[in-house]
Amino acid sequence: MEKRKREILALGLLVLLGIGVASIMAWYMLVGHNWNKAASHIDDLVGSMDGYTVVVFEGILQPASNELSASGSRAVPSSPSGAIGSSDASSSAIALASSNASASSAVASSSSLPAASGSSSSASAKPSVKSSKAANKLVTLKKVVESYREKGATVLTLHLNELSRYGDPMVVSRDGRRYGICASLGKYRYVDVRDKLRDLDAAEVDLKIVVSDSPTIKRGWLRDVDLVVLACSGRLIEGGEYIDGSFFINSPYAGEMQAVIISPSGTITSKTITEL
Repeated sequence: MEKRKREILALGLLVLLGIGVASIMAWYMLVGHNWNKAASHIDDLVGSMDGYTVVVFEGILQPASNELSASGSRAVPSSPSGAIGSSDASSSAIALASSNASASSAVASSSSLPAASGSSSSASAKPSVKSSKAANKLVTLKKVVESYREKGATVLTLHLNELSRYGDPMVVSRDGRRYGICASLGKYRYVDVRDKLRDLDAAEVDLKIVVSDSPTIKRGWLRDVDLVVLACSGRLIEGGEYIDGSFFINSPYAGEMQAVIISPSGTITSKTITEL
């Protein structure tokens, strides 16, 4: 009888242990993964990214013509002759003309007065300072790469406007790690990419990246790929998303840079950069 009780007790403990493990896994999936993403953003913010890999590429997409100007940098700039804001432009022109006329009369009336020393040089210096600040904020691929290297991250660059360079699988070595990159292109892209991934598996790479020019790439064939970059509009959520274990992300818009951040634990997040 006591043996039976011990067996029941052991079975109960085993069940409780299984429930505990399942609870821990569920907690990690719901909470822990988000914490890892938050930790990546914090490390990026404070500039401590040792052990991170950052894949950087420049946007090539053009915004849709019907996007509103309120969408910030992704809006299509309206032409000077466009109907939008034409009344504002006319008002500005009238105001400018009246301002110039007032300024001319002021100069004519005060021509007998001595000019203030240094006034013209200070006036001309202000626009140059503003233009210098604007130039410093302008984001470029080189600036983004240098920024992440200064933070201690391993940086890879992709060139989405030259996908043919990834036609043959390539292996890039950085800081003791091996990164495999290949493209899924052309009519026979599905069969072709499988062969390329086999080559990368044989090369024993640590991270596999696929770039594609098609939003209809067969995702089921890329289950062992870490990152898939679509050089097109793939109707993904902004910032990318996980599909079948692979992180898919679209190209950003032209003039923007995308940084895909891979933490030492393998958590992938992304960041669209419009200025530095």
